[in-house]
Amino acid sequence: MKWLFLVLTLTAPSLAATLHGTVLNEENRPVSGAKVILFHDLASILIQRGISDRNGFYQFEIGPGPYRVFVIKKGYRTLRAQIMALKEKERIDRTHILLRPMDERQNPQKNDLKSILLDSQRKPYRFLHGDLLPEPQFSPVQPPSFSGVFRTAARHDLQGNLKNRSALDVQTKLADRIQMQTGFIKDGHENSRQGALRVRAGLSLHLAPAQLEAEAESIQGQGETRPNHSSRFAFSADYGNRVKLSTATSIKQSTSSEWDQEERTLTQQVAYQLFEMPIQHRASFREWRTHLEALARQVSLQTQWAARPRGAWGLSSRIDRLEIDETKYTRFKLFATQAHEGNHLALHSRVGVLHEDGQNALLQHYQVNIDLGLAQLTSAYEQDAFLAAYAVYDLFGSYLELSMPYRNESFFERETANAMLRLKFASGFSLHSELYWEHYREQAALLFARNLNDFKPEASLNTHRYGYAVESKRLGASLEWVYSHNRSQELGFNQHQLSYLQTLSPAQAKGLHFYVEFQVKRQPTLPAWWLFQMLPWNPNETLTHYEGQVKMQF
Repeated sequence: MKWLFLVLTLTAPSLAATLHGTVLNEENRPVSGAKVILFHDLASILIQRGISDRNGFYQFEIGPGPYRVFVIKKGYRTLRAQIMALKEKERIDRTHILLRPMDERQNPQKNDLKSILLDSQRKPYRFLHGDLLPEPQFSPVQPPSFSGVFRTAARHDLQGNLKNRSALDVQTKLADRIQMQTGFIKDGHENSRQGALRVRAGLSLHLAPAQLEAEAESIQGQGETRPNHSSRFAFSADYGNRVKLSTATSIKQSTSSEWDQEERTLTQQVAYQLFEMPIQHRASFREWRTHLEALARQVSLQTQWAARPRGAWGLSSRIDRLEIDETKYTRFKLFATQAHEGNHLALHSRVGVLHEDGQNALLQHYQVNIDLGLAQLTSAYEQDAFLAAYAVYDLFGSYLELSMPYRNESFFERETANAMLRLKFASGFSLHSELYWEHYREQAALLFARNLNDFKPEASLNTHRYGYAVESKRLGASLEWVYSHNRSQELGFNQHQLSYLQTLSPAQAKGLHFYVEFQVKRQPTLPAWWLFQMLPWNPNETLTHYEGQVKMQF
């Protein structure tokens, strides 16, 4: 029995994971016009469909769970890939290599693919005609191949000084189901000794029904007076077809002459069907340690299941427990979910209750999608509450120096109420435009901070953001303008931002592409600026921040 109980986790714009995919041929050249079809692997539901662009690129937003991707292009063998999204806001990068069949006998399931193509023409979240095709057990061995991206960038930091970055990412296909990823990033600072070097290496093994991934990273930084070091190791494994077992673990360390911290994470997930009802259980454990002593622990248990056969509504629950020193915080959430998909109208809702310390609060999420043909209208409202840990990267975002990005700085209790309205237009000549409005209203209470003088004990945020973006796929160019009004308890300021991106393909036949991006803004964009006791920049100064980068894909 097919189910739709995961629809809401796939549509929440602020929590969805992002799947970035690139379709290449055997010569590592981009393949445009390939049909990319995404199914939920457990429930056999069509989730999304798309077509690779001139650079072979596609992008989907998905929720946690197991998926299967089909890449179909005339003249190539159909490619099947398994994807597992383990957490919210996760970025998943995949490169698909399409192979040309030597003869028709190497594509024995050619007739069965007609049903997949038929299902791909239907509206998302509709039932399929049958089960998904199994992964092929044997594939011909291909010679090693590689692809990569080199980029160089420069920007003004929070004080207006020039900062530069050079990066190289290479993905090597060692065998049909074995891939290796390597990466290097070098940060430099104008007229300063500050800088950092990051080295990353990863290995992926895909052998149905198992998938293994491992990655290690080392960051050597130099501050104003003393060096520091950060490292990360992550491992994940997926196994099973009808019953999906997933595990992921990571260890992050940050050390300097006066500070050391370690963060450990373990996540276990199982997805299966009981009486033709898909069910998911997920458990995660995080621990922060400093000076070899436990600083904080967090445990989360989550369950999702369908409420009735052939229904579009279901239930989900989540328990979070955070322990900092001797203080414990426990939260329980229970949601009822509902979804309706029509030809031109889609409605999604999630209503629940939060129970903490004998008090209850209402949590809700609503989203409406209207298809008007050449225009699509999306509106959403979300109200939620959660416990959040902030590392250095969570506070400074892209303005972060690479030094010690994983060091945890604080824990907050947050309440959010966000609204969004987007209107997308599609016209001829491959021209697309988008007009949007977003409103963020948040409150936060400090639970713990490494330095209490850095953060407010209580903070609030009220932001209105307006934006317009236009993209021409034929010209390979996009332009976006954003205006936002930001206000906290003591401070309010306006921000203007203009971004331009141009794609150049002087040697497209050889798989060589260039991307030139330029951005100018009146105020920097920090994800958590409103939590700081004192801002790391002066918003009253009329200082313009510039940023530019050139990226080469080969």
